Amino acid sequence: MAGTRDYGASSVEGARLLPGGPDDVGLGGGPTALFVPLKGRVRRDNGWTAAWVVVYLATLAAGVGTFLNRNVNFATEINPDYLNDPSHCPADAPSMRRGLLGMRSLQDEGGALSVDEFTSVSLYWLLGSVVGALLTGLLFVVLVTRMPRAVVGLAIGLQIGLPLVAGTSLMLGGTIGGGVPLLLLAGMTALLFWLWREQLDLVCQLLGVSGHGLSENLGLIGAAIGIHAGLMLMSAPLLVSMISAVTNGHVAYNAARAPGGALPPPGGCVDSQGDQVTCCVWEVDSHVAPVITLASLTMLWTSFIGGQVRTFTVSATVAQWYFAPVADQLKPARSHSRVGDSLRGALGPAFGSLCFGALVLTVVDLMRSALEELRKKAQENVLLYCLFVLVQFLFTLVEMVTKFATVRIAITGEAFWPATRGVASLLQRTFLDTFGVWWFPPMILQMCAFVLSGAWAAGVFFAARATWSSLENGAVYAGLVAAVGFFLSWLVLSFFVCLLLDIVDAVYLCFAMDRDAGEVSRADVHAIYMQLPCAKNAVVVEQPGGEYAYAEAGPQQHQGR
Repeated sequence: MAGTRDYGASSVEGARLLPGGPDDVGLGGGPTALFVPLKGRVRRDNGWTAAWVVVYLATLAAGVGTFLNRNVNFATEINPDYLNDPSHCPADAPSMRRGLLGMRSLQDEGGALSVDEFTSVSLYWLLGSVVGALLTGLLFVVLVTRMPRAVVGLAIGLQIGLPLVAGTSLMLGGTIGGGVPLLLLAGMTALLFWLWREQLDLVCQLLGVSGHGLSENLGLIGAAIGIHAGLMLMSAPLLVSMISAVTNGHVAYNAARAPGGALPPPGGCVDSQGDQVTCCVWEVDSHVAPVITLASLTMLWTSFIGGQVRTFTVSATVAQWYFAPVADQLKPARSHSRVGDSLRGALGPAFGSLCFGALVLTVVDLMRSALEELRKKAQENVLLYCLFVLVQFLFTLVEMVTKFATVRIAITGEAFWPATRGVASLLQRTFLDTFGVWWFPPMILQMCAFVLSGAWAAGVFFAARATWSSLENGAVYAGLVAAVGFFLSWLVLSFFVCLLLDIVDAVYLCFAMDRDAGEVSRADVHAIYMQLPCAKNAVVVEQPGGEYAYAEAGPQQHQGR
């Protein structure tokens, strides 16, 4: 028998749920029928692939049209000096439409900082920040994989410690009104974590599963980077189309300018209040707004497609790892083969379904933005505010179901709607009420990422300041380099956080489908998820062939466990 795999928690309660005791944990044995092989899958939702292609090509065509219709003097005519010359926009034919660009004359007051000096002294530090950010990301994965309890403890300590220290400092300084709420917040946070201590112990193991899944499928890192690079490549023409559209226009009279408000040389104009404004504005043509709107919507849809492709690739890779037969689980991992097959499946048979799911997320995002604007205008209306909260919850629910539907598509190869109905029904049957647990992993990972980024930035700052102590602006340069280091580190760590959370979601749905079918494909993972509150009554038995499966949960079985 294989030994127990430690995912970072001290409890062995989950292992005891399996026959034979903890020593048997680590073996799978369920059939792989739940996972449909990626090769040979039928293309689904082809109409949505065609719809996205048509919209994308239409946007490119509009971009080409705006490029051919561009004002070749655009760069000259938007120059502040040009716009401040009243002779370039006579007052006898004023335009009352609002210009897209109306610039005030900008004064370059200069400064004590030297860009050339900063570039020359910080080049190697900036390159080192890039390398350091990558190393910090690898350290983050190692911590989550091998020491998830330390990661959870760090996040909890900061959640309690920061308001505690701040509140204590304010109290000692005499600011009782500001210190008491912070101390109460620290106490309530500590009480919350104490009440959820069992869930936190489970979260340690969930994070360990996620880190282990990533370590056994390292090809996911390169695939995710490639997906983001491809998304940037696909978005670049759309961005160029929007920029090109802005160049379609002409210089027009500034409606904010007071009649006869032109100033003597060196020029300029004033409004009715006597404040200086540009004499002219850049006014775009009537077709520019629709083109920019189309390009923006297409870019938003395309970005969500990129996210869907990443989710599918991660989920399909994890599903191959999870549902692998016992003999394959004990063999050396073939990560690149799994990842390659998953990526081809995302860009092939499943692409139409991913486009459909991305469109749903696009509509939700647009509706949420519109709702947020309405909320700002109705802050004093309690009923409307409660309605907004309810609708926001519904939006979150749609996003969650869409995410898990994408995971199910990666496992089964279904079309989007059948996968959505199936996953909604599955989550209702398999402890949907336990999803309070899933608030903790994002919070913990993001907090740990913030701390590591801050620690790296602080180290860079003090080292750089010591190196540049002889420079007049050494401390400022060190602060700039530290800010860049923090941003790069946070960017890299956020990338790994997304990957780890995708793996947690994928493994969870694999387990839910497995248990719903009465099978045990990976007993080591089941030993962890069996600690979920609504899964504790399930009983795993060893079948005659050596495979594990769930028994019917009867009273006698519960008593004998």
